[in-house]
Order: sequence, then structure tokens, then C-alpha cells
Amino acid sequence: MKNKKLKILFVRSLVKYPVKKEEVGIPLSYLYLSSYLMRNSSDKIESNILDYRLNKLENKPINPEVDFNEYDVVAIGACTSEFPHASYLLKQAKDMNKITIMGGIFPTENPKYVLSHEHIDYVIRGEGEKSLKSLLDVLYHRQFKNIRNVDGLSFRKKYKVVHNKSARLLKSIPDVIPAYSLIPLEKYKKYTEVHIMGSRGCPFRCSYCSLSRMWKRTYRKRDVNAIINELLFLQKAGFERVSIKDDSFTLDRKFTHQILGTIIKQNQKGNLSLKYKVKSRIDGVDTSLLAKMRRAGIDVIQFGVESISDQSLKRINKGGSITKVLIESVLRKTLEAKIRINPVFIFGIPGQKKEELIETLNFIEKLGKFPEVLAYVSFYTPHPRRNHFPLEPDILLLENDLNRFTHKQMVAVPQTLSDEDGRRLLIATYDEIAKVSRSRHLNPPLEPAYSKNLIYTQPIQDDRIPLYK
Repeated sequence: MKNKKLKILFVRSLVKYPVKKEEVGIPLSYLYLSSYLMRNSSDKIESNILDYRLNKLENKPINPEVDFNEYDVVAIGACTSEFPHASYLLKQAKDMNKITIMGGIFPTENPKYVLSHEHIDYVIRGEGEKSLKSLLDVLYHRQFKNIRNVDGLSFRKKYKVVHNKSARLLKSIPDVIPAYSLIPLEKYKKYTEVHIMGSRGCPFRCSYCSLSRMWKRTYRKRDVNAIINELLFLQKAGFERVSIKDDSFTLDRKFTHQILGTIIKQNQKGNLSLKYKVKSRIDGVDTSLLAKMRRAGIDVIQFGVESISDQSLKRINKGGSITKVLIESVLRKTLEAKIRINPVFIFGIPGQKKEELIETLNFIEKLGKFPEVLAYVSFYTPHPRRNHFPLEPDILLLENDLNRFTHKQMVAVPQTLSDEDGRRLLIATYDEIAKVSRSRHLNPPLEPAYSKNLIYTQPIQDDRIPLYK
């Protein structure tokens, strides 16, 4: 391809069961990948981004035959619930003789399964920047003999799946502003707050978390000035709210204070006036930090509460010193600091009992009502690994359609809640929490027919992932 750039299109697929109609968000991972390629391969690689979720909201046609036409490579990142439509789109691309690549959490955990779909040529495992650049270099120069040197790559060779050695993580997150020029920011403003990341990863070992494996339980931070420059750019672009998507914004207190202090200085100079939502562990804040967060403009904190049962917290290996007493204290102090709380609870944890569901409902009722409390309930979801659903002895699989693996669709149940009354209680308590906390927009109802099926269906015995052609 001498004297001609290799053109790659990053495509954001649809999800069949979105939490809400306007579930679009900024395609941040594609912006980082594109920025990395621009900095390191701009003479050889040209990238673009197509967001079908945004197109759907804008009533634009979903037409791969037209959209993919001018590109050499089509690449899609996928979590579990995104895989079915991502696979469909890559099938359309392969029918057009495009090179097809899939990355993200689901392919990282299930590369052999993904490559059993013959329309998918390559899987990038783990962090994508270096591996994708190396693969595209091979494709650009057509030096296929070097394909085994691309760390983090899985591919087929003579009907056999080959897994190259894992790639090393970047030593630091790139300190450039993501490639926002590739997306229509003015359109996103109509539907979503903007997302940024100040760090990647988390060192904890919570049993339900797949992201920690993706980042190999490491924790890396961006340069504080790079974060501030991005915030200034986004405010100038017209955004008023920012969701900082770090797994835990308060994991490194020194880093947190540096960011907050710099934001406060920019606020005092009149340069920044943004409002922020962040994530934190329950044991990540104290009274003085909450006050500083409020001064910086943080008005919502999402806390991973998971459970108010000390026994359940131990079973999911939450780590640290988190207890029901600490949860109650921290949530109360956060509300007293005039910061809204977005506590996340998990229903269906292994060993969870009926009494705990009722206790959780009573707990949320005492917390108060919307808008101060934005309760979010997730269903325990056994995301596939190594081509199978990782079913613990205590967990029964009720549904294996990957489209429903969104955390808002019940797909499994613990033995302790596996009788009809237990299943009914799971669904009924989920609905009641949405009602008492006025959070139906965050906790959409299950379809009546699906709810009924969940109550009466027999557990699925085959733990293999079904194929999506």
C-alpha cells in the first residue's frame, strides 16, 4: 500500500436492550485509539469513527454497505451485550471484503469463541493501542510473516486459532486530548454529558468485575495538566457536565487532591464552571475530601455499594474495611455535603438471601428520594470467559442470550433464591426500589413475558456460549 494510507473505521454497535433510549455516550475508547494512531502512524493510517447509537437517535439509516465502503479495515470494540450486533456488522464488512477486527472486554475474555465466527479476522486482547498499531503496520506493509510479532493478537491460521503472547500495558496513559475532531460533538451535546478518564485500572479483586482483568489489576494515572486541558476544551465545546469514568476517582488520594485543587483554581479564575459525576469506593472518601469535591463542582458520586450485608461483601471479595456501618455513615456524610449519591446495588449475589433483599429495600427507603438519591440496581451477571459462562456452584443460568447481559436484565439466580418465590422477590424488589427512589429511568422494567419466563424456566445446563452468525 505504498503511497496510500490504510483506512480504518471504528464502529460503535447497537445494543438490543438499552437501559434508556438516549444511551449513547461519547465513544471514548475509539477517541484514544485514534489519537494514538494519529501520533504514531499518521503517515500510514487514517482512522474515522461511526457511532450507530448516535445515528439511531438522529434517525439516520444503519447501512453498512454504504458506511463501510471506502474503508480497508472495520474494527469494533464489544462488551458482552454488544457482541451480537458487532458480529453482525463485521459479517457485513467481511461480505464486502474488508479486514475485520474486534477488541474490548468480551473478545479479550473469549478470543477463541470470537474467532469461531469466520467473518472476524483478528482479535485484539486487552489494552488496544500498541497491539492495534502493530497489526495495522503489518497490514499496511503486507508483511504477514511478522504477524506472530504482534503482541496481544489472536487470529486463525489453517483452521487453528493462534494466540500471540500478551501485550505489555502502556507505561502511562497518553497525555493528549482524545481525537474529538472525529466525532460531531455538537450532536452528542443533545443527548449526553461528556465522558473523560483520568486513570485506568483498579488493584482490587472484586469477584464480579471483569474490568480489573482487562487492565491486569494495574492502576495508571494521566498527567493532571492534560486532564485540565481536556476539561477546558470540552467546556469551550459547549458541555456543562462531565462524567469522570475512572473505576474509582478517589483511589489515589494525592492524585485526587491534585485534580480537585487544580479545578478549584481554574474555577476561581473563571476558566471552568463544569459540574461533575465521579465514581468512588465507599472507603474512598471522608468529610474533608467531600467538602473539597463539592467546591470543585462534583455534585454526584456513584458508590459501588453492591450489598449492605457484611457476609455478601465478603463473598464477592469487596476488600478493604467496607461494612454496613461504614456504608450508612459515608452515604449520610455525602448527602450532608450537598452531593447527590448514586449507590449501585447488585441483586443475585451468590448466597444472597430473601431477607437481604427486603433489608436493601428498607435501606433505600430510609436514604431518601430522588433527586438526592439515584439508586441503581444491577443483576449479578456471569459474563462469559474462555468460551463458557463461569457458573459458580451457587449460580444457576436462566438465560444465555448475550443481548441480555447488560446487568439490567436478570440472566442468573443464586441457589438461595432459585425457587419461584425467590425469583419473584428478586424482580418485585427491583421494581419496588425503582418506585420508592423514583429511579425507573435508571432501572427499566423487565418485559412481562420475560419476567414470567424467568420465574418458571428451568436452569440452562449447557454453559457454552451460543454462536451468533
